[in-house]
Amino acid sequence: MKHFLALLLLVTGSIALHASEQPEVIHGHTLPPEPDPVVNNSTLLGIDVNNNDVRDDVEIWIYKTYKDKHPIYVDISMQAARGYKKALQMPQAAREIYKEVNSALYCEFYYKDYADIFNDPMLINQYDYLVGYDLREEIYLNTPARLKAYRQYSNALSGGSYPLLKLENTKPFVISIPVCMKSRLKKIFVKSRGQTRENAFGWKGFFQSPNRYEVMIS
Repeated sequence: MKHFLALLLLVTGSIALHASEQPEVIHGHTLPPEPDPVVNNSTLLGIDVNNNDVRDDVEIWIYKTYKDKHPIYVDISMQAARGYKKALQMPQAAREIYKEVNSALYCEFYYKDYADIFNDPMLINQYDYLVGYDLREEIYLNTPARLKAYRQYSNALSGGSYPLLKLENTKPFVISIPVCMKSRLKKIFVKSRGQTRENAFGWKGFFQSPNRYEVMIS
């Protein structure tokens, strides 16, 4: 009997160990294995075994955190992580890459605040913040070296002029159309104070202010 119990425990332990080594799959996506934190945090970019430009621990956190949300939550968060990686890699090129780094934020704004303007569904809850403190500060920039590199990127933007944030003195809220929407837009015009002008920015944008602006798409 004792030999039988010992054998049963051995087999059960072996099965449990084998199960723990199986890759976790969430909604058809196979997660990378949880990296050793010491090794993962010993370099600026960490471990990315599946080479998708998102650090493995960050990818795991994103998929587990948003597994019960609409898939756009994962898509936007993964894109944000790719942007943060580029910021850490090229902080000195901040003014050339900031649109790409911020692209996930623009997508979040679109699906949280503006999608219904284009008859698209509002896929993100207005109280959810995907590209913000939790992902960036708590998860991605989790070592002094990573935080330092991101601050270098942020400081390199300091003193620059970024017209996406304002339009002359009228100061509407401006947001870039995400890549997935650009194909639907040719020109965007803003009618303000009786004058119609085309948005001259390099990235197409639209303006939200019901009392003063009218958005026209052609």
